[in-house]
Amino acid sequence: RNAIAPRPREGRSAICTKTTTTAMPPVDYSAVMSAHYGAAAAQVYRAKFDEGDPTWDMIPAIAAALGLDGLSVLDVGCGPGINAEGLVGQLGVPRYVGIDASTHQIEAAKAALAAKKLTANVAFHCADACAPDAPSFADAPLETALASFVVPHLGSTGDIEALCSYCKTNTTPGAVTNIVVGDDYGVVRAAGVGAREAMFGPVCYRLPEEATEWTTGVKFDVVFAPDFVVPAYLWDVPDVEACAKAVFKHVEVVNAWDLTKHMNGRIPKEAAEPMFVLRCHD
Repeated sequence: RNAIAPRPREGRSAICTKTTTTAMPPVDYSAVMSAHYGAAAAQVYRAKFDEGDPTWDMIPAIAAALGLDGLSVLDVGCGPGINAEGLVGQLGVPRYVGIDASTHQIEAAKAALAAKKLTANVAFHCADACAPDAPSFADAPLETALASFVVPHLGSTGDIEALCSYCKTNTTPGAVTNIVVGDDYGVVRAAGVGAREAMFGPVCYRLPEEATEWTTGVKFDVVFAPDFVVPAYLWDVPDVEACAKAVFKHVEVVNAWDLTKHMNGRIPKEAAEPMFVLRCHD
């Protein structure tokens, strides 16, 4: 999911140091990042969701726990329609607007919602949410904003602040923006100092050959499978919180497991516990 095109990265601080260099195949980031985010990503994400993998149902569960049913929702970095299906089909939100910079993700989202006849009061826009020509909803603002797993696609703290500003500008005064992030830093820390790979369940976080150390904002590879590698940027939850506080007066960090554990096992603890929701508002 990617709603904002990557921009130049800012200064960073090291958390792990390099001990060895392992030859790794290069990743063509232009084929999977930003507006070029490929069809393979949309297909894999949709397949995981359609197979019933509960991890991919996490956002609708979090939205239900947050009480977003009944609210109009701006979904920045909407991906291939997984969030939309849950928010519209399960929670019955009265209005849904999804934005993503990838044409492949938007096309997959439109097709999925059309196939399930969930198109009423639903709109999708292929756009960079921070570009000058990004769609504006200031004349008809939405009642809450959602940005789930968008932050790893952002290459600077300025990008993260821009994401927050876009959500704030296009929602009603005092509306809550919900930013969902994973504890990627925790995954790296658990691997130990000097590790160039870290495992998050079946997914491998891999430091590319050209990177010498794990650092704040470093670009790394998320390896779902040998033939499906997605690049991401490493941010700690406090990094995101600081960016949000530059835009919003109030930011509350809530663990996703604390939000969803009452849902009779809908989301496994091991999937929800490393996830956090930043509840941002004025």
